[in-house]
Amino acid sequence: MIKKLHTFITSHQLIVLLCSAFILVSVRFLPFYFNQTLFFGDNFSLMVPGKIFTAQWLLQGILPLWNPYIFSGLPWIGDINQSVLYPSTLLFMFFSPAVALNILIVVHYLLTAVGMFFLSKLFLKQIWQQYLAAFFWMLSTQIAGSTHNFSTLQSLTWLPWIAWLGWHILDHRTARLLFAMVVLLQFLGGYPQHVLLSIGYAVLISGWRLQKKKQFLRWMGSWTETAIYTLIISAVAWIPFVQLLWQSTRMDQSLEQAQVGSLHPAMLIKPLAPYFFDSAVAGMKWGPAWSGQPNVVFVVTLLGITGVALSFLFWKKWDRWMWLFASSTIVAIVFSLGEYLPGYDLIQKAVPLLRIGRYPSMLLILASVSVIFWSIRSLEYLRFFEKYYKYLVITVLASCVVLTATYYLAVQNPDLLWNFLNQVTQHRLSASAFHTLERDAVIARVISGSLAVSLLFFIGSLWLYYKKKFWILVLVLSVEMVFSTQGMFLFAENSVYPTFKQIESNRQQLPVDVLEGRSRVLTRNTNMPYTDFGTYWEALVVRDPFSDSFIDEVELQEHNVLKQLQQGYTPNWNMVYGVHLVHGYTTLLPRDYSLIWKNSDEVRINFIDYIDVENSLLSDWAVKYYLVDEWFEVREDLSQFPVVDNTEVYATLELNDVASRFRFQSDDELILKQMREDPNKVVLEFAETISDQTLLLADRYDESVRARDEYGKQLVVQNFEGMRAIELPAGSKYVEVYYYPAWFFRSAFISVAGIIFCFVYCILHRRQLSRLFE
Repeated sequence: MIKKLHTFITSHQLIVLLCSAFILVSVRFLPFYFNQTLFFGDNFSLMVPGKIFTAQWLLQGILPLWNPYIFSGLPWIGDINQSVLYPSTLLFMFFSPAVALNILIVVHYLLTAVGMFFLSKLFLKQIWQQYLAAFFWMLSTQIAGSTHNFSTLQSLTWLPWIAWLGWHILDHRTARLLFAMVVLLQFLGGYPQHVLLSIGYAVLISGWRLQKKKQFLRWMGSWTETAIYTLIISAVAWIPFVQLLWQSTRMDQSLEQAQVGSLHPAMLIKPLAPYFFDSAVAGMKWGPAWSGQPNVVFVVTLLGITGVALSFLFWKKWDRWMWLFASSTIVAIVFSLGEYLPGYDLIQKAVPLLRIGRYPSMLLILASVSVIFWSIRSLEYLRFFEKYYKYLVITVLASCVVLTATYYLAVQNPDLLWNFLNQVTQHRLSASAFHTLERDAVIARVISGSLAVSLLFFIGSLWLYYKKKFWILVLVLSVEMVFSTQGMFLFAENSVYPTFKQIESNRQQLPVDVLEGRSRVLTRNTNMPYTDFGTYWEALVVRDPFSDSFIDEVELQEHNVLKQLQQGYTPNWNMVYGVHLVHGYTTLLPRDYSLIWKNSDEVRINFIDYIDVENSLLSDWAVKYYLVDEWFEVREDLSQFPVVDNTEVYATLELNDVASRFRFQSDDELILKQMREDPNKVVLEFAETISDQTLLLADRYDESVRARDEYGKQLVVQNFEGMRAIELPAGSKYVEVYYYPAWFFRSAFISVAGIIFCFVYCILHRRQLSRLFE
């Protein structure tokens, strides 16, 4: 039976891999099949709203190049993080947001597993090892963590594909062209930092492959050719992005801001105990994770970690690839320390990319890939310790008994356990400002329970390895990976994401001039501290007894506050409802707009400064209403502003003496016969013929904004205090103001030409292509 199974797998490797991966992903995301979805983090507050906005307009036959609804307008096609041109946008056109998100996640898990399978064939000899590498990567903490921001998942998915194609760069041109195509997909996926990491890793592997000095010139020539293909084919992604990046506050961020997301040294315990400091499911967060990033580093099971540890005893037997995997893992971990690494400031100054980007711990992605190969190849060293197997089992079982007893006490009689530990520590627990019986009971329960289960997995996997039952071993280790990441995911009913029909229904609650686009609103959520999505996520993952979080059992089940935030047009859900805001949340904040609202010395990266409701700029930018979610405590005095509407979700306050979004600079009355707007243009028809006037649009000025009259004649658009000023000639009855990013259309032409060349070449050289996938 085993021989037949091995024969089938050998002859149908990819089919078996996909089926097995799908089963594992189904177990990992079992709630998907019961009308549930993921909602945590940027997915809810940034990514899904962006996809819905794009899909809404694509269904009307319009590709949104500009977003008029946040920050008084900003380039949409240049915000690569929104992955407008990535294929996943189609899912949101034809499925409800929750279902589209679920499909997106499952598909990319399968895609990255296949990519890792192909990459592993280069370094691992046996099929079961290749399957194990694919599942280790698919279920890794890096993939799991990126799932909460699906643009990072979309980009990270292609890393093993790029590394695999990088290996074949020397072989033939087909690999070079496909490399460029996959880089395009990764760039469009939404996270440029992953592109740099992937290309760097591919170059490293390809260069490490060279064994003769005379191959170097051919290697350099191959990569130069590949670079040209990549720049041409991915032009539509990187040219708009670079232009927006260059004009954003990201170029001005401080060294300290660039160090956000550094790996705290204490987190290095997490490969052994993933939930030692935090578990979102349990609402537990403590230690260095309290105010920092919950980095899980990497997980390759206790068996894999044991193999890595033992490999140091046999370092003299390492081949060149073991040296690469070990050294790249260690180097990536060291530089991931960021602010905790002495001299890191000097490194940032020497390497500008480290100052523009953030999250030094992102290098753990490369460590995660390398350590997978390192751990699997190191399993062979376990053979030298087979005679100690019984002693190891006894030790591990004894540890399991202790951990199980600890777990039992933490659940059934936590005071007994706590008093014992308090006495052992000479009453340091009772004297601590942090440690309490309730908190320590949760900590003990989570850590002891997860470690006990992991040790049982370790015993079973070790026995299977020594008995050479490798296919069952792959299954057990994969299930252990699922268990080791289970606390990173929070699920909710699909209803947390509104359907198109529900969106239209909610939109009708606003004043008419807001619905027609003549006025803007300011939402208290995001404008005031402790009223935004970030506060909700923090309250969600740090719950009682670790904080006085407003997230209780009812909210965990029904998510009423979360839905209220969404229905209250909290950025960026406002753009889904077609509501214009002067503020918002973005990946790249335009520098010029940030300076208009700046009232502090700190450089803002994703949002503008707090706006006082009495700020005179609100009138200039046509902000007529203040939406106040009264669920959060309102401490400021707003009594001077009349309440024009009061719903179950928010109160609508009217601000004083607000100018219209469309007006004359001379303050003469502007009467519109009709106004039409879509993301790319605003069309104004005047009720009467206009004499010589300067038309002001309280929309953010951009060099790519154009204007023309009813005859198609171009009008001059000038920058007036950050807004658009248009000189209207006498007799004007119509003006169309539109966004025309010439750089996007040119780059799209270049990319399309490159893609066509790639397809034609691959068709003409089908044999090269087939050999690549053999």
